[in-house]
This record gives sequence, structure tokens and C-alpha cells, in this order.
Amino acid sequence: GIQNGKFRIVCSGDSFTLGYGVNNEYTWCQQLTAIDDSLETVNMGQGGYGIDQAYLWYKRDGRKLDHDIHIFAFITNNFMRMQSDKFLGYSKPVLELQDGVLVTKGIPAPKRSSLTAWLLRNQWKLQELNSVKLLHRLILYKKYDSAKKNFQQTANKTRQIVLKVFSDLQQINQQKNSTLV
Repeated sequence: GIQNGKFRIVCSGDSFTLGYGVNNEYTWCQQLTAIDDSLETVNMGQGGYGIDQAYLWYKRDGRKLDHDIHIFAFITNNFMRMQSDKFLGYSKPVLELQDGVLVTKGIPAPKRSSLTAWLLRNQWKLQELNSVKLLHRLILYKKYDSAKKNFQQTANKTRQIVLKVFSDLQQINQQKNSTLV
């Protein structure tokens, strides 16, 4: 329903929704209010989030908000971020399907080790070493070869999880009398 005479929109997504690098007034979510002052927006964008984390955050906190519209924005990289339990060296939860039910793994996310933190802080120095460059090429070749073999299987698994995520979001929004976009 209408809150304070305004339609409330929850905007979920990654750094594009968050508005990384711009003031809040210039985020696409906030720009909706500039187009129509009968709108009130809640920005639930977060840098580095994939569809999985944006979904989990909305499910935990966003659905508690009264809102009329839920815009769930995403880019291609958000699908890829779903396929790993780490992002930029940080652990993150992962969604899996078990007997057709979404299950969250990796909660709470394990903390980084001090060695991982040191390596991330100093990676640009290490990348200049010739032995590291050679090792990096070998690892990339092996990963590329393995990725080619597993691509279709991973893509199918991700597709099934995404379909279940959007099905669940649709149900949640229907129960709230909110429209999922």
C-alpha cells in the first residue's frame, strides 16, 4: 500500500544499484524519485553482490519493509559471482538446490586468514615476480581447460538456482501485494 502518500520501491542489486562512485542523489534508484515525487525508494544495492547475496539480503531485511514495487537489477557478472564461495578474497554464502529447495551454504561466512589478507594487500608486488607470472599462466591454462569442460554443467546449475530465486521472490512479493520487476 501507499506509505505517506508515496509508492515505496525497494531496489536490490550490486554496485550499479548502490551507485558506487556517485552521490546518493545520482543513483538510478534515487533518480526514480526525481522523475516522480510520488515515489519513495529504498536502495538495497551492495558492491560485489551476485544475485544470490542480493536475494538473501532482500529475503532477510527487505521483505520486512512495506513496499509496492521491488526492482531486482542485475548484470551478467552477477551470475558468475553466484558460482563461487569467495569474492575478492572474502568468503560469501552460496545457494544450492537440494531436492528442488534453495539451501544456503557457508553461513556464517568464514573469516579470511591473515596469510590471505597479506597476499591480497601485496598481490601487485608478487605479480611482478617471473616465477609468479609463469605459475599464473599454468594455473590459468589448467583453469581454462577445466572450465571448458564444466561450463555447461555450471551454467545449467546456475540457471536452475536463478529460476528458483526469482520464483521465490515472485511469491514473496505476491504475498506482500508488491510487484517484482
